[in-house]
Amino acid sequence: MDVHLSIKAKLVITTKDRQELESTMEEFNRACNTISELAFQRDLHRKYDIHHQAYRLIRQETSLPSQHVINAIAKVSAVYTRDSDKWHHFKSHSSVRYDAKSMTLGPDSQTVSLVVCPKGRITGQLQMSARMRKQLQQGELGSAELVYRKGNFFLHISITIPAPKIKQPQGSLGVDLGFNRGAVTSDNK
Repeated sequence: MDVHLSIKAKLVITTKDRQELESTMEEFNRACNTISELAFQRDLHRKYDIHHQAYRLIRQETSLPSQHVINAIAKVSAVYTRDSDKWHHFKSHSSVRYDAKSMTLGPDSQTVSLVVCPKGRITGQLQMSARMRKQLQQGELGSAELVYRKGNFFLHISITIPAPKIKQPQGSLGVDLGFNRGAVTSDNK
């Protein structure tokens, strides 16, 4: 059985790259709102149905690369799978989903390269603890959410690591509940 973890890292980028990333985030969420309106009006819930109705429209209306359009459709379909009774609105700085096709992690897990629109990539430094970096290097990379908070960008990267081996218990332990002492175990502790 595997363990799924989320590694949270601060993304440090240049001012020019920050502007490109912000505009990508705004374009991504504008596309999410268009897809959301389409899904609500046509009563679409499944990712497959939403994709076939929205993909070409979003590619024409936005400057998003194709993988961002696919990720926007996945984000909207997840929301409508949970709650299909109301129209969902996405804020202009809501998170952007990245996957293996739109995000490349450096070999030392110090840097990350992200796809931005209309076409291109930016590279930034990842700030995180040494323990998190070690887990990131050992785990199998999943998707990531780019989050914008208080003027800073953060990447929440999901990874999968093998579950730690658990030792089988040896022997048994008895517990006696009492009035004077809350509990006494059979090994007198």
